[in-house]
Amino acid sequence: MNKAQKISILVCVFSAVVFFATTQTHAKIWYGYALSGAGNPIITYNYLGIIAIGLAVASLVGYFILGDKKK
Repeated sequence: MNKAQKISILVCVFSAVVFFATTQTHAKIWYGYALSGAGNPIITYNYLGIIAIGLAVASLVGYFILGDKKK
C-alpha cells in the first residue's frame, strides 16, 4: 500500500463519519422536514451528507486507481 492509497482510505473513512454524523440531524438520510414560524413545512436537504458520500466513493475509486502496479 503506497502513500496515495493510505490518504484515499483516510479520506473515505472521514467522509463516512461525516455522513453518519449529518444523518443524525435529519429524520431521513437525504432530506428532512422542519416547520417555519408560520407553521408551514420546510424541506431541508442534507447537502453535507450528499457531498460526503460522493467524496467517499471518489476516494474508494482513487484507492484502486492509485494502487501499485503488479508486474
